[in-house]
Amino acid sequence: MNDQKLHPLAEEVQSKLGNENRPFIMLVKLKVQAGLEASLKSAFETPLQETVKEEGNQHYQLIQKTDESSRFIVIEHWKSLQALNEHLHQPYLTQLLENIDPILDQPPEVDVFLECQPV
Repeated sequence: MNDQKLHPLAEEVQSKLGNENRPFIMLVKLKVQAGLEASLKSAFETPLQETVKEEGNQHYQLIQKTDESSRFIVIEHWKSLQALNEHLHQPYLTQLLENIDPILDQPPEVDVFLECQPV
């Protein structure tokens, strides 16, 4: 890891990863207050465009549940924990987190996955 301080979310992911240099996938589950779905989508416009340009990002996508429109998932694929940490320190991500905090109905839920390797 470089000298940049770990963002609290990166610390959470670190506790779930065995190897910090290994690629991983995150699913970030979001639930917004009813009627604020458009606000969440709008808040993600710049981060969706900019994150895919980051060297350590392999995939970044916002999806919405079809039968419960207030529920969203951010699908993120990172090359390493360091790549995620650098992402979390980007100004557009800081702004995103500030923008969505007041419209969330509950705290985000983060699940971390590793790709299965052939046995």
